[in-house]
Amino acid sequence: MHFIQRFLAAVAIWLSTGNQLARRRGLIGLSWSDGKLATLIGVAGFIQRPGLGNLVASLPIAAVLQIGLASLRRHTLNPVHLLQPGVYRDRRIARIDIPAEHGPVPALHIVPQGGAQAVVLVAHGSGCDKIFYAWRLVDAFIERGIAVLLIDLDGHGESCRPQDFPQIVASVRGPAAWLRARYKHVTLLGMSLGGAVTARAVAEGAPCDALVLWAVPASLRLTAEEYRQVRITEMRRIGRPTLRTCFATAARTMCCGPGIPAASGPTSAPGTCSTRWIYSAAWR
Repeated sequence: MHFIQRFLAAVAIWLSTGNQLARRRGLIGLSWSDGKLATLIGVAGFIQRPGLGNLVASLPIAAVLQIGLASLRRHTLNPVHLLQPGVYRDRRIARIDIPAEHGPVPALHIVPQGGAQAVVLVAHGSGCDKIFYAWRLVDAFIERGIAVLLIDLDGHGESCRPQDFPQIVASVRGPAAWLRARYKHVTLLGMSLGGAVTARAVAEGAPCDALVLWAVPASLRLTAEEYRQVRITEMRRIGRPTLRTCFATAARTMCCGPGIPAASGPTSAPGTCSTRWIYSAAWR
């Protein structure tokens, strides 16, 4: 009987600790209590003095319970819902099709409620789509009064166009021209494949005031085995703690308009595009 009590006390300590860590790190989806309940459960567990052995043995069960309780408590918490078309307290989201040379480009146009003079076009990576892990990036820009355009590259998301080169370049060039006609400051941000396509589009004349290339490969000439290794590497990176804040950090360090601090980098003449932040070379 005492063993069971101490084992449950150890589980209670882990649940309380896990909840507190999740809340402090901003991982609300992994927390199951907003008030004092978790603290009281933890204190009750410590009073029982479960011992190191029980703490070690109860950790796997506590981890499963943590995820289960958090899933039940936060079942309505789905960040993808933040990108559904509609009118919200701080933004307006419209699903649009932007004309391009080889057919329309599906996009989400997200504008702060007060309007914006600056906009960022976001081109996603290979195998993703326009809303893939984009909500934190969007939130960071909207908080700063910057509009966002999320696009589907050819062969991705809602795009009905096949992924092929050089036609895929038009899926960035067309939206960039569409934004230039509507905003004073236009930034193009490309991730991985999207960065390679965006760099090529700018080289061919796509209008912008700033170009951001995020983890862009130096070359896209990959064999099937090389591509498989790239995907495995990308999957492993998801577990890195820095990934939780990289979107907001990128937004803070990018120059997109008045009042936004610029990262160090070369500038260019008025009317041309300046590269503010480059991780690697463009599509060759």
